[in-house]
Amino acid sequence: MRRLGKRAVALATALTLLGWALAQPLNFSIAPTSFQIESSKTLSGQTRLTNVSTQPAVFTVSALSWVRVGGEDRLEPTRDVLVSPSRFVLQPGSSQVIRVAVQRRPGADELTYRVLVRQVQPEKGELPPGQEVSARLDSLIELSLPVYVVPPGAAPRIGYRVLRSADGKDLSLVFSNAGNRSFVLRGLEVSAGSDPTRKATGVPPSFLIFRGNEYRVPLSGFGTERRLTFSFQTPEGRTVRETVDVP
Repeated sequence: MRRLGKRAVALATALTLLGWALAQPLNFSIAPTSFQIESSKTLSGQTRLTNVSTQPAVFTVSALSWVRVGGEDRLEPTRDVLVSPSRFVLQPGSSQVIRVAVQRRPGADELTYRVLVRQVQPEKGELPPGQEVSARLDSLIELSLPVYVVPPGAAPRIGYRVLRSADGKDLSLVFSNAGNRSFVLRGLEVSAGSDPTRKATGVPPSFLIFRGNEYRVPLSGFGTERRLTFSFQTPEGRTVRETVDVP
């Protein structure tokens, strides 16, 4: 297992501040799309949801604990996070600030949660007369916003290795995070050592490497390669590049 150089990790740590990419529905906008909470400074955060449609909408807000085990997300009810408001009406052209307050301080490891913002059908009498019918939609949206509560000094420890498939035809580039903070890797490109112009296809443009977890990137048809080069972009626009020998 090899680790990325300290400088590369330091530059890329800020990627975690971007959270996961969130496809915003056309009728609503939300910013920021994640809650980045530095526990040494605060245990609260906020975001703003705006209704750019011509229809009123009703939303509920709730929080869940969020961990990843064996590459699978696990979401559970939690009392660690308070949200306000928990239900509200959003009129056309108006905005609502959504606030979260974390009731638990992290230890050595980052704490992670998800805030769910769901559009729901209005209850009787919740909207002014004449708006009830227009607000009833066939398709209701749901937004899932990551919450990262980061203790002082927390950082990812990113390593990587290459695995070969049983038939020898394909490779996998496996990233691991042995640190105590999650890591979002963006703009990944993988090229063949024998021909730098040959790029791996189907590589995800960005992904989260949870603390204590791995993320596997399949490289179909690269089984004959003896060396790979991969690169990604830092928030500052710097390209981090690594070359690895294939076992």
